[in-house]
Amino acid sequence: MAGFHLPRGQVGKRLSRGYRDQLKPRSYRLIRFITRRQGLIVAPRNPLGVKG
Repeated sequence: MAGFHLPRGQVGKRLSRGYRDQLKPRSYRLIRFITRRQGLIVAPRNPLGVKG
């Protein structure tokens, strides 16, 4: 098993098809099983005022 990240939406679907086409049928599968949101991690009270 190997994990990797793909963007959501049409770009992710297109990339997913590209990976799927390279896998041996019945030997390997591409399974989407989790999504997550990623944000910024800053020091408490954001002393540097990071916004993006």
